[in-house]
Amino acid sequence: MAIVLATAAAALAYVAACASLPFARCRRCAGSGLRMGRTVIRRRPVARGGCRRCRGSGRRLRWGRRAWNHFAKIRAAGSR
Repeated sequence: MAIVLATAAAALAYVAACASLPFARCRRCAGSGLRMGRTVIRRRPVARGGCRRCRGSGRRLRWGRRAWNHFAKIRAAGSR
């Protein structure tokens, strides 16, 4: 019973996070928006351009929010 309540509480917290903060940091570029190359100048990697995953914004849409938007579109299309 305690496991079910803990899982439900975690799911509710994630839904609240998706509703209030729909974007998270991009994992590939760590939120910088830049794609790092292998060239190193003064012990620092050189940026090669924009990150392809987040398109240079440094933010990505959470998968829970993406699912929410998908189901909202289906619901809106069905109620026309």
